[in-house]
Amino acid sequence: MERDAVREDVDQSDAVLDSSPQMDEANTKAAVLRDFLSLLD
Repeated sequence: MERDAVREDVDQSDAVLDSSPQMDEANTKAAVLRDFLSLLD
């Protein structure tokens, strides 16, 4: 896992969460967590 890839994912996740603060848990997982978990593979 590359540090730059993680930083980019965190920045993207921040933007998603800031633009849609009312997301429910399922949408949060779809928008943020799945992409992050794919970095761990």
